[in-house]
Amino acid sequence: FDTFREEVFSPEELEGGGMSQRGYMRRVRDKCQKYAESFPRTAVPDMLFMGASGLGKTFLMQAIARRVVERGFSALCLSAYKVVEITRQAYFSNNPDTSAPLLQADLLLIDDLGVEPLMENITIVQLYHVLNERQNAGKHTILSTNLTSVELQARYTERITSRLFHTGQCELVPFIGGDIRRQA
Repeated sequence: FDTFREEVFSPEELEGGGMSQRGYMRRVRDKCQKYAESFPRTAVPDMLFMGASGLGKTFLMQAIARRVVERGFSALCLSAYKVVEITRQAYFSNNPDTSAPLLQADLLLIDDLGVEPLMENITIVQLYHVLNERQNAGKHTILSTNLTSVELQARYTERITSRLFHTGQCELVPFIGGDIRRQA
């Protein structure tokens, strides 16, 4: 959080919002910092970061992970592609120990949900298993995606999206504004 630079975000008012991207992202940063500082006694255990590329989702996920680790908890930050690779390997080798770290970490952070390959009867089933087991065990999970709510529903079915959009379990954190990577 110490390296968060709000000046990279536009000071211009967001369309129809009355707030700048900079001000909005300051609020998002504060929300993420509060989550990390209060972990594991957070308001809700899970968070879903949604928004286009280049808005700071991965940066803030890593900031949360770092602070959680500094506070003595375990955090595992992986791309969705890597999570699917691990669960697929565990499935085909019939060795659940391969995917145990996904279930055991105090905080699992899954970045870029939606870019992983969809393998029939594997990807969605295994992702559901990870999310469901973690929720049942009271473990915390943060996910990020560039997909919209409609795209998530179409790709992952009701079984997964009902867990992601359950307000008592998971807080949706929209990321809005312009891609900071495209700024000169």
